[in-house]
Amino acid sequence: MGNIMDYLKWRGDLTFSQDAFNEVDNLLLSYVAYVNLEGLSVGAGEEQVTLEELSRRFFVLHSEEELAADKSFTRLAPYIVKMMAQSNRYRTSIISNYVNMVNPQLELQFSAVQLDLMDGSKNFCFRGTDDNIVAWKEDFNLGLGEVPAQKLASEYLNRFGVGTSPIRVSGHSKGGNLAVYAAAACKIEVQERITDVYSNDGPGFVHEFVTSDSYKKIQNRIHRYIPDSSIIGMLLENPVEPQVIKSTAKGILQHDAMSWQIEGPHFVSASLSESAISLHETLHNWLENIDENARTQFVDDLFSILESTGVDTLTQVQEGGLKNAAAMLRELHQIVPGTWSELENLLKAVLPFSGFLIMGRQKTVDRQNIPRAVTSHRAVHIGNKNHNENNVKQEEKRK
Repeated sequence: MGNIMDYLKWRGDLTFSQDAFNEVDNLLLSYVAYVNLEGLSVGAGEEQVTLEELSRRFFVLHSEEELAADKSFTRLAPYIVKMMAQSNRYRTSIISNYVNMVNPQLELQFSAVQLDLMDGSKNFCFRGTDDNIVAWKEDFNLGLGEVPAQKLASEYLNRFGVGTSPIRVSGHSKGGNLAVYAAAACKIEVQERITDVYSNDGPGFVHEFVTSDSYKKIQNRIHRYIPDSSIIGMLLENPVEPQVIKSTAKGILQHDAMSWQIEGPHFVSASLSESAISLHETLHNWLENIDENARTQFVDDLFSILESTGVDTLTQVQEGGLKNAAAMLRELHQIVPGTWSELENLLKAVLPFSGFLIMGRQKTVDRQNIPRAVTSHRAVHIGNKNHNENNVKQEEKRK
């Protein structure tokens, strides 16, 4: 067994005419979408270049020191692309129509890229959630209805999906959600040419979307993959039965697809963990029984805690240690009580030091609930001690 880098070592010499496109290839293409292609002249209406040339340009523009400073789980994406560019399988693939948009005020993160493979297919890959807090908030806003990135994804597919070539659409994390949404919402002349839609640990959708006619038209073309302790891929509704993949990581770190195990041209199957099932059932049942205002409050509460640290990424939140934990604890005191138990479940799953926050908040609650008369045992003890000392001094004066 190995990961996607091992797959390239094992099978990168095989062209698509020798070995057809498979589920692992889908994940590799999703990683291409994570690479920052700004300044490489492959934007919409610019050049079409081979993956080999793209990789060369990227490593001229970006130093090893700059890449080493990236601590996100997508940090290896440029090196995956470099390995792809050196392989017979991907070297001559054509890259084009890269777009990248981030707007914190609109809580928007959207990026996509087109790859034309040597099997004659057009492949549209949507970037998922890195560890930017804005991007994660947009993930959770998916439970409130259409988000800006979904609308942009369908517009992107309509614009660049014209022609006669067969189409595949893919993405990891939120990118998987965007792939499914775009395939369902695009024009019929584009949709008819879509052969496969891949969602790699992508969050689900609101009930209205998965029961719509547009979704049902592409449902049997959707391939859904999640790790065995998936959190993101178990959010919201998703009628497509997933293939569960063995991961070498734990908890939220399984979202890093570099931990997914591969054997030959396939993922290694596993069973869904009890923790993933429990978290999904808890959140699903709760979200199903509250209105949109309460959902909005829940998302705002969760991200007000993370944003209270003043940093931009989850990596920075964790690296800040107790300093960030203290800021988050102060913010927790402002949280509406009705959302606390669900926030606790998510914080436990996402942040290693969440136990500190939960205990800190509980201690505060406990102190607030103790009657004033018995709040300070130490104060009573000191008071008695001082009183006794005064009595002794007065007795000595009388003697």
